[in-house]
Amino acid sequence: MEYFDYYLIHAVDDDRWTNVANPFGVYEKLIKYKEEGRIHNLGFSFHGTNSCLKQMIQEFKWDFVQIQLNYFDWIYQDAKTSYNLLHDAGIPIIVMEPVRGGALARLCPKAIQLLNDNDHQGTPASLALRFVASLDGVQTVLSRMSSKEQLEDNLRTFSDFKPLSDEEMKLVEKIRNAYLESGSIPCTECRYCQPCPKGVLIPEIFSIYNKYVQNQDIEQFRKDFFAIKEEHSPQRCIKCGKCEQICPHSIEITKKLSDIAYFASLHR
Repeated sequence: MEYFDYYLIHAVDDDRWTNVANPFGVYEKLIKYKEEGRIHNLGFSFHGTNSCLKQMIQEFKWDFVQIQLNYFDWIYQDAKTSYNLLHDAGIPIIVMEPVRGGALARLCPKAIQLLNDNDHQGTPASLALRFVASLDGVQTVLSRMSSKEQLEDNLRTFSDFKPLSDEEMKLVEKIRNAYLESGSIPCTECRYCQPCPKGVLIPEIFSIYNKYVQNQDIEQFRKDFFAIKEEHSPQRCIKCGKCEQICPHSIEITKKLSDIAYFASLHR
């Protein structure tokens, strides 16, 4: 290839920017490539604090920025502030995790009831996608898909796109609150926490627990949890904290693992 249409510095957070990218002149090097025509649009994907994001967009010129944005993280991780910083700076936004790793496609019973009570047309995933695509300044919405049905649903959502109405925005707020109250662990299964030094399968354990929160099927939880091999169980956690240092969602992983292990012990 003679050039990249879009080239981004991947997975920037406060530490990577302050201690790696900035002191080693990564931006300056890439700008030279852009001046040579080897890069047409230069940006970065971001997982850090809003203070770091603000510094980056004030000190350097970017053609786009990719951030995690969905109606849950709008409040939970203050993605609203991230969005406003980029929007006010006139920087196009590429959205990752609009359905939060599938979590917003698998809602808790209370949230599903809210959708039914409001006669919502469309899937929970389409509602999440329409939320981010309705925001001014969003250029592209990325979506992981694992089935033909998901692909078709996404195509339907954007082929005849309709921004969320005021009533739907209010519905989204109610669903967000129901999600928070459900006790689900806000893990997107991004697997940044893997491999664990002690072999704990963190995303799989969180997924098993979240499925229980959604369906309240304790027998299925027992079957799935106790199928995990001992060398991968949460009891192996030594609370070293390495996973929490790199978790882009700031989850208290060691505490959650301990809580799940205790919950499982009560239902052995």
